[in-house]
Parts: sequence; C-alpha cells; structure tokens
Amino acid sequence: MKYRKKPIVVDAIQWTGHNTKEAMEFVGTDNIIAYTTYFEIKRIEGNLKVSEMDWIVKGVKGEFYPCKPDIFKETYEKVEDKELKFNEDQYMKGVTKEDVKKVENILLNLNIGLSKKQVIQTEVLVRDLLKECD
Repeated sequence: MKYRKKPIVVDAIQWTGHNTKEAMEFVGTDNIIAYTTYFEIKRIEGNLKVSEMDWIVKGVKGEFYPCKPDIFKETYEKVEDKELKFNEDQYMKGVTKEDVKKVENILLNLNIGLSKKQVIQTEVLVRDLLKECD
C-alpha cells in the first residue's frame, strides 16, 4: 500500500552556523547543548545532532527535530501567511463554547462524521457569513 503525507504546516528554521542565537531561541535554550560546529537538541529518546545547514522543524506535538536540507526541500514548501486559510488564533476570537456546542450538536445530529476542528471551522464560517449578510 502507498501512503501520502498529510498536508500540515510546521514552523522551521535553517541553522546556517551564523544564526545560533536565533536557532536556540526557536528551540528553547533549555533544550539545546551547544558545541562549536554543531549542537544537539535534547530529546527523551536521546539527543539529536544538528549540523550546519540542517533545518530544525517543530512537529505537530511541539517536539523539535533536525532535518537534512535535501530531505527538507523534498518534504516541505514555504507557506505564505495569506495562503493559510484557517488560523485558529485569528478565527476563534469571539466564538464562545456555547456557539461551538450548538453547531457541534447540529452537525452531530446530521451524522456526517466531522472532527471537532471541522466543526469549529464550520462555526466560524457560518458566523462570518452571517456578518456579511448584515
């Protein structure tokens, strides 16, 4: 069987060897062991070595890991802010738990199997559409 990687947006920074301070701030200084030509990201499973020109990726669960430049280029593409269609921080302002529950109950009664995130996205879209109708 073949599988496709899910399209997700991640934060990442490339360590050039000249932006150590920026890379350390990205990962958090408590999670770094710095050396002269490389550094290591502390992980429960063991430290991960980051060499010059490696990308440091922040995973979906907040974990950090290094990625070689060729792999990064094949796996990721830059996403411009305007391309992001759903930003929870931006859209969740003003949405109350009651609003979400109402829409969630309606959608659950429709029995179409939406995830909670999809329910929230739907609520936001409905709210925005109603604003445009005013």
